[in-house]
Amino acid sequence: DEVANTQELRKVGKWIDKQISRYEGNCFVVTSRPFGYKESGISRISTVTSVQPLYFEESESFIKNWYLETERKSRALDRKDLGVVREAGVRSGDLIARIRNRPYLRRLSSNPLLLTMIAMVHSSGSSLPKSRAELYDAICKVLLSRQQDDKGIADTIGLDPEQKRLALQALAFK
Repeated sequence: DEVANTQELRKVGKWIDKQISRYEGNCFVVTSRPFGYKESGISRISTVTSVQPLYFEESESFIKNWYLETERKSRALDRKDLGVVREAGVRSGDLIARIRNRPYLRRLSSNPLLLTMIAMVHSSGSSLPKSRAELYDAICKVLLSRQQDDKGIADTIGLDPEQKRLALQALAFK
């Protein structure tokens, strides 16, 4: 999936086929976006599945449960705590209304990964951007500022989120 060159991608596909042949009694799970899989030339896979888009009702359910779990975790309380339930209901209701009223967000919310990112941006207190590009920018900012905190990892390099972003941009370009 991350192999940019089609020739190299086909080499990876042949290697996967070889491993499946060599270790025939084992189960293999290969993950990829559709393009990477289709271009790889892998021939020995018997079952292909794909992530399906969420219906809006499924997105709503996800948001409600995501906020309920996020509130519970942030307060170190039970999911049934009335304060947790109330706050999760308010915050999830706000996000659901915003998605419902913005067609581009509604389209993006059918993708489980993007829906998670939208929820992260919303929960960080950031306003939801008006375009897809602005949303991706907001997602990067949230991830660069919260990721270490959420994992309980001390920031040992002392860079603010914008400095981290500039460093990562230079590295990605290189």
